Amino acid sequence: MIVEIHKILIQKEKLSYPCDQLTVGFISEAEFQAFVKQADLSLPMPKQTETLMRNAVSVNEEAFWCVLHLINPGQILGERDQIGLLVLKNCFLVVDLADADDSTGEAVNRMLQTLRPQKATLPRLICGFFREILIQDPDIHEELELRIDTLEKEVFDWKAPHFRRQVMQLGKELLTLNRYYEQLINMSDHLEENLNDLFEENELRSFHLLNDRLLRYRDNVQLLRDRLTQTQQSYQAQLDYQLNKSMKTLSLVTTICLPLSLIAGWYGMNFTTMPELQWTYGYLYVIVLSAAVVSLVVGLLKHKKG
Repeated sequence: MIVEIHKILIQKEKLSYPCDQLTVGFISEAEFQAFVKQADLSLPMPKQTETLMRNAVSVNEEAFWCVLHLINPGQILGERDQIGLLVLKNCFLVVDLADADDSTGEAVNRMLQTLRPQKATLPRLICGFFREILIQDPDIHEELELRIDTLEKEVFDWKAPHFRRQVMQLGKELLTLNRYYEQLINMSDHLEENLNDLFEENELRSFHLLNDRLLRYRDNVQLLRDRLTQTQQSYQAQLDYQLNKSMKTLSLVTTICLPLSLIAGWYGMNFTTMPELQWTYGYLYVIVLSAAVVSLVVGLLKHKKG
């Protein structure tokens, strides 16, 4: 799909270079390679090692080219779309490198549907495309926040049987989102630098606004990561509290039983000269002695606690 922007949008069969009129297109990898060869452009192709942390950005005198890995809404840890962005004078092309659900093509179509041709500029086309790409991100953030809220409530109510697994899942998703926005911020910074003068100076504000949005999204993700850390700390504090209660109970039992152990050890020696061995009430005497010692220890503990 190739569209030239006049007072109206005109769809073209073929892309020609250089572009005399502002042009936007969504093309396949094969069409992209044919266009690069025809236009005699030297652009690096994506490698298997490129990820959210390693994305290709190439800037030369006549072109800006980058490869991005986009997250599909609701599938943060799922398979990512891979696209290429080629920006030339009066030309913005989105290259479909790997997009099974065609979500990138739909974003281009939505951008064109909301476009005002009279006010169209190259930066506005690029930023409009990313506005559509990021349109569901606030909902993603809200859904993650609700999950953290639920987890916090479960911790407070002691109803979090799968706490560690949930925290690990949320941590992976938030880290992936953070890297995703870092990737987009890196791309936006390169565009705003305008090293090859593809844009007019008064048009760069669009990239500045895009960068601000990406920074807000990244900061929001960082806040969610901080909240998740606080939830982990609350969970650990509750575990420590329960452990302290258990240790306190164990210490009380040990303190109470220690004198009884001494009595048992004392009378367990069975010396023949021990008078209680031949005494009719010796057994009853030891029972009463043990009960008295336990009562005395419990009384002392209560007195110290009070």
